[in-house]
Amino acid sequence: MKIRWMTMVFGGLLLAGCGGKDEGVEPPTSEEEFVEALAFAVNSKDIHKFKQLIHPKCLAAITDETRPFMDRAHVKMLQQGLVLVTGEREVKPIPEKERNEEIKGLDIPVRPTHALKIDILTSAGKVVPSVHLICVEDGKWWVVQPIPTAETIAKINEAIAKRKRPTSMPAAMREKLMRGRSATRPTTGVARTRPARPARPGARTRPGPRPKAPTKAAPTQPGTPKAR
Repeated sequence: MKIRWMTMVFGGLLLAGCGGKDEGVEPPTSEEEFVEALAFAVNSKDIHKFKQLIHPKCLAAITDETRPFMDRAHVKMLQQGLVLVTGEREVKPIPEKERNEEIKGLDIPVRPTHALKIDILTSAGKVVPSVHLICVEDGKWWVVQPIPTAETIAKINEAIAKRKRPTSMPAAMREKLMRGRSATRPTTGVARTRPARPARPGARTRPGPRPKAPTKAAPTQPGTPKAR
């Protein structure tokens, strides 16, 4: 099955460390050693141990501009869950053509050679797969860490800010309410008439207004000349 870059990059982004490589610490030299070292670093929340697994070229590519984002990504990675050493895992080589593909918005200091798919146990108690990029170089196993460009980081921060922006009501509910109002609104120029309420049984009805008596002409006095 063909392994596509975009399904693996986000796993690599979450494996973001900070600082440099410790001298004198040898990386794992087999799949078993690597999985055990990765599980120990992640499950113990040990950033120091995890930094030892990241390829030195990836650590050297982190700048002061990208470091805050990578630090936040590392914290998020630690909150994902526990790596299950005894769970299902799969290591697949990445085809040569896909290794050299450029991904817009990401800097990949060293090309990965394999993809590791391993189960993790989330804080919600669910077992989900997690994919990470690996570089096997001179028999040593390293974590490959893609680094987003400054432009990509700005777009991600903007999207996060919009998602956190408070709204008076959910967009779907607001749209549904507006559709309901437009459907019941009367057509322009047509007056709304309120229907008369039916009389309650046994209720007394008020009599209508009394008719006015016809007015009589005032009698004329004797000797008064008539108006011509």
